[in-house]
Amino acid sequence: MMASGPPAALLLACSEYLPRVSAVSLTVSSLGALPSTLSRLSRTRVYLKPSTSSIPPHTFELAAPVSPDTPVSLLQYASLNGSTLTLRLTADRREPETHEHAFPATVLAQCGGVRCKHCSNLLLPTDINFLDMPSESWFELMDYWHCHKPDHDHSHGASAVPSRDALKPKPESCLVGLSYLSICADTAMPYTAIDDSGLLFCSRCSASIGTRDRLDPLVIKIYKWSITLDAGSLPNTIPLHYDSEIFVAEILLDVVEFHSTYHFIISTNSDQGKKSVYVSNCRGCWDVVVYLTK
Repeated sequence: MMASGPPAALLLACSEYLPRVSAVSLTVSSLGALPSTLSRLSRTRVYLKPSTSSIPPHTFELAAPVSPDTPVSLLQYASLNGSTLTLRLTADRREPETHEHAFPATVLAQCGGVRCKHCSNLLLPTDINFLDMPSESWFELMDYWHCHKPDHDHSHGASAVPSRDALKPKPESCLVGLSYLSICADTAMPYTAIDDSGLLFCSRCSASIGTRDRLDPLVIKIYKWSITLDAGSLPNTIPLHYDSEIFVAEILLDVVEFHSTYHFIISTNSDQGKKSVYVSNCRGCWDVVVYLTK
């Protein structure tokens, strides 16, 4: 970021937003001394008047809004190291906007029905209850936040220790994951069919729409990209169908939220080889490198 001002007295500046510590920083180079004036013009703009007349005043844009109670005068928050000035302020602590995944339980509960994308055959009972599942990485998060793991009874006589596959739907409910709907096989049996290999098909058009749960043969998963919704009471801004690429991206980003670096290998049945995807997550900013290997 470059500040506004005459080219002959150009100051270089960089502003950074640090969400995990709720801070906004501003670094300005080529200053010989602390400025005579450093003030807040607004919650996103800072005015700087150097102490020497050879450098005209400058206005800087911050990377994020600062807290509403930030004072106008900012000199007390500034420090000078050589010719570089550093300013660090408290960021606005309002809750950030959250991303809503495609087809969450709230959307499915308002639709008029869940149907096969290929033939519009009804796939679920219209009176079923939809419940959002936790993150796909919920089990990994326990390593960070829980001192009592599900598979460790700690020899204190626990009578019912939950396991990794403890999240199962009830006959009258549907659990909503990032890319699939998890339901009891008997609940969907009038609308779907399962072959010996565990693949799930629409009972009308025989299109492949999901699979049997690998942990429980009595549970099936319907892929979200295989369904379309009846509008029902949904706002007209809600899509009734999503392509599969949307859910691939959401799964990758969900996993990246819990790791600093992650390596994915994406392969298909074609002869184009495999794609290796390396994703580096630093303070919510993702750096993605894709390699094509044979």
